[in-house]
Amino acid sequence: MNGATIAKAAIGATAYTWVDPEGWPDLDLHWLYGERSAVPPLPTRQIFPEATANWIEITSESVGAPADYVAIGLLGVLAGMSGAGVMIQATSEWREPLVLWMAAIGAPSTGKTPALSAARRIIEVIETDAQAGDDERRREHQAREASAKLAREAWLDEVETAHKNGSPAPLPPADAKAPSPFVPTQMLIGDATLESIADVVEGNPRGVVSWHDELAGWLQSFSRYSSGSNRPAWLESWSAGPVRINRKSRAEPLQLRKLPLSVVGTIQPDRLREALTGADDGLPARFLYTWPDAPAFKPLVARRAPQSEAMLGRLRRVAAMVGTADQPLTLGFLPDAFSLFDAFASDHHADAADHIGLASGWYGKGPGTVLRLAGALHLLRESEGTGAVGTWIDADTVRLAAGLWGDYLLPHAMAAFSVAGLSEKERRLRRAVMWMQRHHSTSVTGRQLHQEAFARSLSTDEVAEVAKHMETAGVIRSTKRPASIGRPSSAWTVNPALHMEGQSNA
Repeated sequence: MNGATIAKAAIGATAYTWVDPEGWPDLDLHWLYGERSAVPPLPTRQIFPEATANWIEITSESVGAPADYVAIGLLGVLAGMSGAGVMIQATSEWREPLVLWMAAIGAPSTGKTPALSAARRIIEVIETDAQAGDDERRREHQAREASAKLAREAWLDEVETAHKNGSPAPLPPADAKAPSPFVPTQMLIGDATLESIADVVEGNPRGVVSWHDELAGWLQSFSRYSSGSNRPAWLESWSAGPVRINRKSRAEPLQLRKLPLSVVGTIQPDRLREALTGADDGLPARFLYTWPDAPAFKPLVARRAPQSEAMLGRLRRVAAMVGTADQPLTLGFLPDAFSLFDAFASDHHADAADHIGLASGWYGKGPGTVLRLAGALHLLRESEGTGAVGTWIDADTVRLAAGLWGDYLLPHAMAAFSVAGLSEKERRLRRAVMWMQRHHSTSVTGRQLHQEAFARSLSTDEVAEVAKHMETAGVIRSTKRPASIGRPSSAWTVNPALHMEGQSNA
């Protein structure tokens, strides 16, 4: 069973289509021309449990925006409440936190912000609920501050006495150290520096969700305020990893064993290039993208009101399930779920080399992302129940998570990367494709690619790599050639659809 089969079984999608009986795969080269490729709609009812799917669809209807935006806002909220407090365990050594980075792509006035705001309002209420205990926590903190102050004053008296007697000064007692500043309970944070977020997470070690109306500016601020020195820490926060932050304003560096940070934000298509171009350090690979088509207009009088109170109740139940950073809620796999995930991971590993550029890094994080999505879908389903919360993920949930990743999120990520700029490998691929289009090639040899398409500027191995990627993309397929004297040259037949693509983009 391969990844496409898992996805196909999950959401009823057709994994591959064909343009003619000869077996050529459907050809989509929009990314070569910097155009957004076609993307599938979100199969809301196939992926999400019934009550959650109802809320997503009715909410999207009420604000006149795609259901895709509402859904990623909901997943972002779920991650913001969970963070390092939920771990999805594949093996004894492989665990993923429920941390997600979500990017809603769309032109202005496509409903991104109101759609995301529906989920944001829910986490704001849950955050207010959690802050009910802050008064007691603040008083306890004040008591520790006062106790530390008295202990320090007593120690200073001892130091003074020792000094008068010519004796060695005593070491300060452990309880004389003032506690860190009080940090209120917080789940949601807006645009902020890494240091500010780390201060919040120090008092909320389970993590927070960072919410942005415009992601492009936030992403560029990574380098603007710290000459890029904080970028590794931002990247580490996706894995809820440890960070150490040095600042002149601090006597000591701030060290966190875990920095769980989920992200939700919007970005306009024309800002994708500036946000992602040149970001080859894994930053684009951490985001899950959605770039949906606009829904059909529905008259205001025909729009239903979402049952947000019921959705709030379900997410409150999830919040009650979540553990702490030190004692997280651990979700494991039932045997058949583990076997299914293992099959997915195996096929994913075999296919990973087929992707280049930004797509390669994004694809490489597929198994870990599927684990996180499986955890999120499991919690949503458990939130609709009434019995004890289950901690074992079943095969159906893994199948749904793999389908969501492979048949929905993957093409949306490719659409985002198609306008974000080409890598060197993609530029080579584009050069070869456009050369064949200009020459109306029905077949091509390795020698032609080397000598004519690339004017001997690439090695034969580099040309072979370009040809391999063109085969994977369905542009060419290998042709058997008769034996000849000397070293045979590789040869391929060219997909006839390539020339229709060339005409449509001429």
